[in-house]
Amino acid sequence: MNFKNFYSAHKEKINQELGKFLNIKTRQAKKISKDCEKLTEAVKEFTLRGRSKRIRALLVILGYAGFGGRNGREIIKAASFIELIHSYLLIHDDIIDQDDLRRGKPTMHKYFEHSVKSKLSEDKSRLFGVSMGILAGDLCCSLGYEILMKAKFSDKAKTRAIEELDNLIFNVIQGEALDVFAQTSKQTSNKEIYNIYKYKTARYSFEQPLRIGGILAGAGESDLNKLSKFAIPLGIAFQIQDDLLGLLGEEKTIGKPAGSDLREGKKTMALSLALERCNSKERKIIQSVLGGKDIDLKDINRVRDIARKTGALRFCGELIRDYISKSKKALNKIDNFDATARSLLIELADYISNREY
Repeated sequence: MNFKNFYSAHKEKINQELGKFLNIKTRQAKKISKDCEKLTEAVKEFTLRGRSKRIRALLVILGYAGFGGRNGREIIKAASFIELIHSYLLIHDDIIDQDDLRRGKPTMHKYFEHSVKSKLSEDKSRLFGVSMGILAGDLCCSLGYEILMKAKFSDKAKTRAIEELDNLIFNVIQGEALDVFAQTSKQTSNKEIYNIYKYKTARYSFEQPLRIGGILAGAGESDLNKLSKFAIPLGIAFQIQDDLLGLLGEEKTIGKPAGSDLREGKKTMALSLALERCNSKERKIIQSVLGGKDIDLKDINRVRDIARKTGALRFCGELIRDYISKSKKALNKIDNFDATARSLLIELADYISNREY
């Protein structure tokens, strides 16, 4: 099986499991009140939006299969937990970043804000939206834990997996904090940006989903550590590519407003390199655009041109290829890893370097 077929088949199965589980929770919420039903229904809609890639759940499955796990049906059900954890983090991240769109539709807090605009003042509508967004994210986190707790694996394996999940949430919160703190400084070093990428993306989105899958298969710590050496550089490559898409991509393709990272004042590897290499006039242009809420496409294109002219974009492309090469070499050093799972992970690495959203 190639990665494209594996991806299509398993993505659909994960969506089905999520849909069944969230239908049950929506019915439970309805018994409390229509408002609670509305909240849970919104969580379901957000989680099942078509643009979601399900990469994290697929990594749980591949980590499990790689270390000899054979209960394919149960791991698909269990792996869906990570998608609700992902929804929890995305919903809160959108509030922090004040984003309007996620996966081509309104973010959770904006959805709830718009739902009461005819009833409340602008300020109260905004507060209501943020409040409901926080609650929706918290609900997703709780539901993710519930799925993992109820999975039909040994208590020992689930305890280890939950400890890893606790570690995952700790790491990604630290990464988010690093990202927010970075917005308070005029210049962020490449080392600081690397740390943000490592904790906000690489560990959360790649390393720990793979480790949780391996844990559920009974893998030992030594093998899990070898898997980490594959996952972290792959996650760094993913985030660099994600930032390039955020800078260069169009809204209809990437599912969020063009230049949203610039409006949020995010310090990315591409912008850091451009600032290092540009002249003083170009530096003033980037700094005037970075964090500007009212910037338009003309402003965005000026930054894009500087990033191209300085070679920052080209260098980021080279970094992506280097990290993916390092990742593949690390995977090939894990001797007792299933050959099919290894092949699929190699294909995933190739996909990441060429993805468009």
